[in-house]
Amino acid sequence: MKKTILFAFIIAIGFHSFSQGSNTEQELIQSYFKLTKMALVEDAMALSEANGNIFWPLYKQYDAEASKLNQYRIDYLSVYVKQVENITNEQVDEFLKKANTYNKKMTALKSRYYKLMKKDLSSKIAIRFMLVEEYIQTAVKYEMLENLPWVGDH
Repeated sequence: MKKTILFAFIIAIGFHSFSQGSNTEQELIQSYFKLTKMALVEDAMALSEANGNIFWPLYKQYDAEASKLNQYRIDYLSVYVKQVENITNEQVDEFLKKANTYNKKMTALKSRYYKLMKKDLSSKIAIRFMLVEEYIQTAVKYEMLENLPWVGDH
């Protein structure tokens, strides 16, 4: 539970400052986020050594691909935050298009890694990871939405 609270705090700080901070600050926040996330996943998965030897290389591949998608999300959200006060209909459409693209690609990524983990480990381990990942992504999404300015708030 303490790790979950710490993780939520890191998300809040990271999201609040991602569009304001320097690249070095963003890299430090992302690095700490990854380490904290990995510790949460490790605790939640509670894998045997044999399963861990199979799981962790898959997780690292998944995380590398997910990180690229998450950077895409940070990029389009940064643009949205900068435009929100004077956003045009076309910019709103572009934002929604990018959000939908992100969601489709993330769903496809999770589906692909579920199948890989199911094949190499088991359905139970694969779904456990997907549930842990969904929990973490939901916490991230919640914090992002809590901190995003809404169109028309200004």
